[in-house]
This record gives sequence, C-alpha cells and structure tokens, in this order.
Amino acid sequence: MEGNNQTVPEALCFVATLDRNNNTFAILAHNLARLDADTIAIEQTRKGLMTFIVTQHSHHYVKDPDHCQICEMAFRLACNDLMQLTQQPQKVAIWPPAKGGIQ
Repeated sequence: MEGNNQTVPEALCFVATLDRNNNTFAILAHNLARLDADTIAIEQTRKGLMTFIVTQHSHHYVKDPDHCQICEMAFRLACNDLMQLTQQPQKVAIWPPAKGGIQ
C-alpha cells in the first residue's frame, strides 16, 4: 500500500530441543528475534540435538524459559500436530541455559 508507513512488529520465537530416544524436551530460550533463535538452533543442531523454532503469539513474561508454561504448552501442541508422537514428551531442565536463554 502506498503511503502506509506502519511497520509490523517482528514475531518473537522460542527454541526447544527434543530427544525422541528418551522422549524428553527442553525450552532453551524464548522472547527471541528470529535471527537470535536461528543462531541458538544452529548451535544446538551442531551438537546433534533435534531443535525447533516456534513462533510465539505474544511476549512471555516469565523470565526463565524453562518455567514458561506458555512455551511448554505451545511445544506440546507442536509435537502433537507436527510429529504425531504417540506419547507426550516429558520436560527436562537444561543447565546452564542457552546463551541468551533468560530474557
């Protein structure tokens, strides 16, 4: 549209890993710009971890992504929808958090 100078805010993302061998997952970071999420995902993938970037619908106010129930619910839904898992994966804590993990 001509004359429309409105900018669309960049969508926030969170990064999670999934271990299908022991059926566990971890939320590594949230409230990230896509470029930052890509960087973390690449690092985790290089370590051999199955890594996902999920778009958030809003800012998550919980500081520690490992305690963010919104991220956890969104990832569980993504697992159901995208991977057709027969069992829900169990959440595990990752320490230390990924670089930039506490937003």
